[in-house]
Amino acid sequence: PGSPLGMHYYVRDVETDTTELLSVTPAGTPGQPHGFNNGRMDVTPGGRFAVSGTDAADLVGTADTNSRTDGFLRDRQHGVTEWISLTEDGLQGNDSSLGPAISDDGRYVVFHSAATNLVPNDNNNEYDIFLYDRQLQQLRLVSAGLDGNPANGQSFQVDISGNGRYVVFRSSADNLVQEDTSGDINVFRYDVQTGGLELVSRTPDGAKGEGWNPSI
Repeated sequence: PGSPLGMHYYVRDVETDTTELLSVTPAGTPGQPHGFNNGRMDVTPGGRFAVSGTDAADLVGTADTNSRTDGFLRDRQHGVTEWISLTEDGLQGNDSSLGPAISDDGRYVVFHSAATNLVPNDNNNEYDIFLYDRQLQQLRLVSAGLDGNPANGQSFQVDISGNGRYVVFRSSADNLVQEDTSGDINVFRYDVQTGGLELVSRTPDGAKGEGWNPSI
């Protein structure tokens, strides 16, 4: 359903040969179709939770008024949609949030965003990596520099391990780890438990190498 100029999100149950529309309004009707460049969808292994980025403005009723792509989580068990890319005070992001991924238990969602108001002091005007803890209802900036400030380059293509321990992403920033000063695109791994950040796109002798399209 919807406009041929846009798309919807679906989940396919290969055992029952049924397809379910995920991008629906609170009333269960098809939501607005979204544009073609709003990023991927990810789903937990059990199929209960699915996350996506979409510029549809009616998935959470009339609350979505920022005219940007936002991150949403669909709980298929309870039939509700949760807005992920919000500040801890519940404010909307002032720019787009894309490419979400989710941990196996549905607790953690990661995404990249150009919004500057999701966390305090985000003044780099670049896409950053964020992690949302649904259990604690806390949002964390993952792509932070050595001084704690946002990365000084673009950070994209985020993924999270099934157990929610590690986050990987690519970035052109040169202030994330001590040994990276070139500004090349590299792959980094973030430890959710310790807050440590590691450069993983290395050559066999340990030197820094470029890296793209990380997965974990």
